[in-house]
Amino acid sequence: MEIVSPRQMSTGVPRMVDLANMRFFFRVDYFPEIGGGHLKRCMDLASHLDPKNCKFFIRGNAPKDFPYLYQIFSNESTWAEQAKRIVAESSANRAFLVVDVSHFETYRQIDGLNDFLSLTASGGLKTVLIDGLEPDCIYAKAKSLPIAVLLTSYCGAKKVDGAFVHLAGPEFFIFSKDHVALAISARENINVPQQAHQLLVTMGQSDPVEMTLPILKSLKSMNDKYHLDLKVKVVVGPLFSPHLKNTITEFSQDVEGIFELVLSPPDLMEFFTNTDLVLTTAGLTKYQVALCGKPLAVFPHNSQAERTHRPFAETQACVSFPGFDQVDFLEVEKTLLELIRSKQQRSKISKTALGLSDGLGVSRLFKILGDLK
Repeated sequence: MEIVSPRQMSTGVPRMVDLANMRFFFRVDYFPEIGGGHLKRCMDLASHLDPKNCKFFIRGNAPKDFPYLYQIFSNESTWAEQAKRIVAESSANRAFLVVDVSHFETYRQIDGLNDFLSLTASGGLKTVLIDGLEPDCIYAKAKSLPIAVLLTSYCGAKKVDGAFVHLAGPEFFIFSKDHVALAISARENINVPQQAHQLLVTMGQSDPVEMTLPILKSLKSMNDKYHLDLKVKVVVGPLFSPHLKNTITEFSQDVEGIFELVLSPPDLMEFFTNTDLVLTTAGLTKYQVALCGKPLAVFPHNSQAERTHRPFAETQACVSFPGFDQVDFLEVEKTLLELIRSKQQRSKISKTALGLSDGLGVSRLFKILGDLK
């Protein structure tokens, strides 16, 4: 993708007035085992809309101070029951349903999902299914779903044929309204220092395999050996287990002057713009960091996540490590040391990242939805 200017990005941000007659419903999953990516992505999409035109239906629990109207679905509620509750509220002529759910949970319930989508479609809702990459995706398991739009906004997404519009590739990635605005400023003021001193470590909202602490230990070891003068912000997500939170807190308190904990921040964007290097997992965050043109290192949480991450890694918009179940921390320290010290390497990553996405994915999606009959 051609690198667009900040001015082009700003003119592409959709305005609420264009969407005044559209009502959006979101059916999402949110619980510790799967992390917060599904909910975060839908909240990012909703940020471009009038909140009065949005309602969330969440299986799990809503986070504290959730800013949108919502209802909770229990794990025991059936797909058919959920569809009836959503349809009962969808009286608007231009009503859309965005479905972003756990893939592995849904694999076992494909027939139920198909019934859900059929019921919501017959109720007048046009559905956007947000899916992952094949073979680890819902569409690959179902092959025939009554949806209007299939959205797979990742590197490596391949277009598939169907009775729907398929939006494939990072040019359709969903960024929040504020994220795009801050990225515009970040792209105007990119400065790659000779050595990276300001680091950000963020392993998702739940860090289910507890990657954060081993990474912090490696950074401390490097800092002690090579006198790097690192200043590291460490994000402790809202779904971290109490044990993991306590362990990270105790470790950081024992190490003076290196680590600063950031507890459950509502958004990470301001931290991206004020860091020299981001260490993150293989989820949505890497695309958000890339939009700012920031160098990043990616730690997939297992070999399956590493396989899904591979198309992104092949763009060379990051340094990538093996799945966390196979990682060698001596190699991690060696690779990170080179990255921290090499302005040339980080500059190359930054330039490549800028070309990965232009921040206009929501604009493209809304145009498609506006054109649907």
